[in-house]
Parts: sequence; C-alpha cells; structure tokens
Amino acid sequence: MRRLVRIMVVDPDTRLKPGQSLLYLSEKPFMTDADSDELRSEINMKALLEEHNRLRGTIEDKSESRKFEKQVFLEDDLEIRDLVFHVIVEAEVG
Repeated sequence: MRRLVRIMVVDPDTRLKPGQSLLYLSEKPFMTDADSDELRSEINMKALLEEHNRLRGTIEDKSESRKFEKQVFLEDDLEIRDLVFHVIVEAEVG
C-alpha cells in the first residue's frame, strides 16, 4: 500500500524542553510503499543519536542539581532503542 508519510524521531525524556526532544522531522511528506522498518533503516539513527547525546550532555537536570546541590547534567549515553520513531501517515492510496 502506498502512503503519504512524514517521519519523526523523538527523545521521550520529559526533562527536555519540547524543542530539544525532536531529533528529526522530515521536511515534507513523501509517497512510499516502504513499511515502518524499511523507513527507519533509511535514516542515519546513529548520527542523529551522537549529535543528540552531545546536546544532552550540556543540558542541566534541574531536579538532580537541586537534590545534590551541584550542577548535574542529563545523561549523554542514550541508545537508539531509547528513541521514539514515528511514521506519521497523512494519506493512504490503494
């Protein structure tokens, strides 16, 4: 079945601001007959994660900082399985 889709990759950590949690969003919807696994394999998740982990290591965990009375940053060792991959289907054809 052909679908008009967009792809989104998100870090579900609620300590991040909404704008910091979005790793990837396809610019425009596109037609495909690929399933979700095939679409996921087309994205360089490793590169996205490496860049995102660098960002996480610079973000203060305010709750933990208050608890330990020193500056504590978010973990920077997420793995691909920690991310949420969404295929947003805008339309189906056929």
